[in-house]
Amino acid sequence: MHLSPAPDAARTLSGSPTRARSELRALLATAGWPGDAESAVLAVHEALTNAIEHGGGIRGVTAAIRGTVLEVEVGDHGQGFAIRRLDARPDPLSERGRGLWLISRIADTWDLTTTPAGTCLRLRFLP
Repeated sequence: MHLSPAPDAARTLSGSPTRARSELRALLATAGWPGDAESAVLAVHEALTNAIEHGGGIRGVTAAIRGTVLEVEVGDHGQGFAIRRLDARPDPLSERGRGLWLISRIADTWDLTTTPAGTCLRLRFLP
């Protein structure tokens, strides 16, 4: 994981999407983060679900608030993937294929880094 040093508030989150949602909500409430907490929680949930389903499982999850910026890193064991265009809305009748599309609509920025240890998805949310 690659979060910058000295966050105002930080926490290692569970690899369970359900528990991580509660943990992230608690961190954001305690820190008084001024952004849209529920949208950030949804995006992180999607990132965790993708890591479990497509990335060989969770390697680690961290969340940190630096000033007013929320940064979340989700590491998995996967070998990465080619990023495709995410501007087309997914088929509303499909049961899959919405994760990165939702993340790209909610997070202000996101990027992927793949190393031999796995892939890390970094999400940044502004208030």
